[in-house]
This record gives sequence, C-alpha cells and structure tokens, in this order.
Amino acid sequence: MNLTIMSYNIERGFHSRDHTLERQRLEAAQRAVKSVNPDLLALTEACYGGPNSQNIVMDYAELFGFPYSHFGAFPKFGPRRGDEGGNCLLSRIPMQAETVQLVHKSAVRARISLEDKILTIDVIHPSPSVTDAKK
Repeated sequence: MNLTIMSYNIERGFHSRDHTLERQRLEAAQRAVKSVNPDLLALTEACYGGPNSQNIVMDYAELFGFPYSHFGAFPKFGPRRGDEGGNCLLSRIPMQAETVQLVHKSAVRARISLEDKILTIDVIHPSPSVTDAKK
C-alpha cells in the first residue's frame, strides 16, 4: 500500500497575532494540500482547532476535506499564555488518536491499521524556547 503523509506548519492557524484570519494563507495551503492529495495531513500550530478563549473555530477536517481528525490542544502556552494552540492530524483512513501531554506542549499520537501493519504517527511541534536536550 502506498501512503502519502504531508506535514504543514500553519502558523497560528492561519491567523495574525491579533487573531485575524489571514484568508490568503489558508487558501494557499488548501491549494497545496489538494495538489499533493495526502492520505495523512499533520498540522502544527493548528490554533483554534478546539475550544478557546477567542471563540474562534477552525474545523480543519472540513477546511481540507478529510473524514477523520484529531486536535490536540496545548495547555496555556507562550508569553501571552494563550489557550488556542495545538496540533492536528487529518486522515482519509480511520484512526485511533489521542492527545499526549508533554512538559511544555502536547502532541497527537495516532494508530492506523494498514493491511497487516499498524502505523503509529506522532504530530509534535517542539517549543523553540526549550533546549534541544529537553526536546
């Protein structure tokens, strides 16, 4: 079985620092993802993928046309102590996914059955303020 996996850092969930949607970036990403047509799409900095104090909702599964998704929210993070951060995994294949809490952020871990094998995939965006040894 051939499997295409794509990872995309969508910086603040396509929003500016003041939480304004930057539609041009979203549309460019949608075109890029459509041209690759991945089976799995890992999104880092997938802000607003779950409940947050900004009341902004980004349904990444709908925006990118995937039937399965899992958003793993970060605890309050960064200099502004925001609660909108996280990672997201989108899949065209059924998956069992969970959020794994790490020291500074969180990750998404998924298990996907592929014929006679199980694929385990982690989506993580290490903190730039943490040393490489701690990462």
